[in-house]
Amino acid sequence: MCGHFHEDPLCEVCGGVGDLLCDWKLSKGTPWSPGRTCDRRICAAHALEVGPEKHLCPEHQVAYARWKAQREKRPEGGARP
Repeated sequence: MCGHFHEDPLCEVCGGVGDLLCDWKLSKGTPWSPGRTCDRRICAAHALEVGPEKHLCPEHQVAYARWKAQREKRPEGGARP
């Protein structure tokens, strides 16, 4: 059998053991997979857990921080300014 299936998956940031996947939902899904996630392999050191079993890679940690800051600026009713 071809491939390296016996090896641990690698973190795409540092090359360590990447046993987590980024769970950021991509805005450009397809009709066949509308809720696609990033799925970048990441290790625990490079993952940010933002919910139960929900982790983000460094790139999407930045996007999450931007989203969170915009959300906090909304008026009390939650409507966008």
